[in-house]
Amino acid sequence: TTTTTTTTTTTTTVRLLLPVAFRCGACGHVMRDGTKFTSRRECVGHDHYRHTQECTQCNGPFVFSICGTGEQQYLCERGVQRLEPGEIPPPRECWDRDPPRSTEKPSPSEKT
Repeated sequence: TTTTTTTTTTTTTVRLLLPVAFRCGACGHVMRDGTKFTSRRECVGHDHYRHTQECTQCNGPFVFSICGTGEQQYLCERGVQRLEPGEIPPPRECWDRDPPRSTEKPSPSEKT
């Protein structure tokens, strides 16, 4: 962990997992929750941290904040859009591995 201190803020380099899913504003790449990042964390107030990272696809910078201790709030400040659980597309590798399955049951005449 690297720490840089200035007169107003402290910036620390940390390794973290994304707490929520984000979509990059530059290239549209979806970064799922649980993706590992090296982030520059800046303390901007009591229980308020700003994280600066780069997209895994295009290296475009983005910034999000974490506020609060109990029910944490994740605020997108620049370069990304937060995705709600229903907005996250399935991983691309699932499309190649598992073709879509029919939900219909075969009729008795089709069984052999």
